[in-house]
Amino acid sequence: MIIHIIPESPTNSQSFVFADIKQSKKVFSTVIVVPLKGAERYSPFSGRFTHIFLLSFLRLVFNMQSWRLMKSQEKKNIRVVIKFFYSLMFASKIFDQYQTLLIERNVVVHSHFLSTGLEIANLLKLIAPGITLIATAHGSDVYFAKSIRVIELTKRLDSVVCASRSLLSLMKSIHEDNNLIPPNLILRYCRVENSDFSDIEGNGLDGVFKMITIARYHPQKGLIHNLEVARCLAELDFKFRWLFIGDGPQRLELEEKISEFGLEEMVVLTGFLSRHETFEQLANSDLMVLLSIVADKSSDGLPVSILEAMAAGVLVLSTQVGGIPEALGDNRGILVEPLDGMIPEIVRSIAKDSADRTKKTEAAKHWVLQNCSMDSSDPLLIRYLELEEI
Repeated sequence: MIIHIIPESPTNSQSFVFADIKQSKKVFSTVIVVPLKGAERYSPFSGRFTHIFLLSFLRLVFNMQSWRLMKSQEKKNIRVVIKFFYSLMFASKIFDQYQTLLIERNVVVHSHFLSTGLEIANLLKLIAPGITLIATAHGSDVYFAKSIRVIELTKRLDSVVCASRSLLSLMKSIHEDNNLIPPNLILRYCRVENSDFSDIEGNGLDGVFKMITIARYHPQKGLIHNLEVARCLAELDFKFRWLFIGDGPQRLELEEKISEFGLEEMVVLTGFLSRHETFEQLANSDLMVLLSIVADKSSDGLPVSILEAMAAGVLVLSTQVGGIPEALGDNRGILVEPLDGMIPEIVRSIAKDSADRTKKTEAAKHWVLQNCSMDSSDPLLIRYLELEEI
């Protein structure tokens, strides 16, 4: 049996979570998906859950591991205590619901991201020590976390799946710098299914260069710089349309900038779209742009939207941040420094050279096929099979 603890916030690029769930169904007879959304509604004072929660609390109060886990938080204040009880309630709720299975069967718990979900998984293991923990690290959940927090979160894990080689190296160095042996680290790029694009046909706009950005509206995505690039292109009388697919805390600021720069006819904030609608817009694009930066102690790892664009045969222009160069290096895309002032000229050059675009996109498709396919060579699928046999 496997339990997936998945993130609360929906994003366009969380298709990797569903890909992981799909892979686990090939191995485990019972697959349970537990979304974090709605966990705040769990009350420790409802029915039989009271007994489970109180037992869990008393057990963990005297457990120094849980205390160290709480102390490893970035900020030591009342919010940390509240978050700890939130995680404990959620872990107790899972244990209450699946108690018999957790005790009597070989159970794997897979947490997606090294964040609240993994805190819950760690507490669940302290309540039910026999379970096996796996977590997938993606980037911002590790890059700016304190070393002690990463160590405390991962010390009870069977395996940590790292979504890029740079992330794997960082995880290894965090442990070695503290004279610790790292957990089993698995390099595994997010999975992309080429079949997602097989029934989608292009429907371009004649004479208009079509650009797309698929990202959460967050400072780390560099979206304000996107709009500055768009303003420069408009001033150069370059004909383009640019879709921003996503949503997030920067939406109002982006809307204000679009109005300030006079880009209403060229830039569209679509909000979140369905997977099919997103892939349809992607397939109709000439260039995918993701100008990620380091902001608010957050940074991209290797965005799956980049991998999906590569699989769709769309050229990607992005920055040398996190694991992005691993995908776009060796002439598979266009790499620039964050906030590079030459990006408008680079975009115009890309638009003029369709032959070079084709060469790069073919190389990108081949790389994705070799590194991101949902086949038997998937390292996570192999690990699932090993754990199921134990």
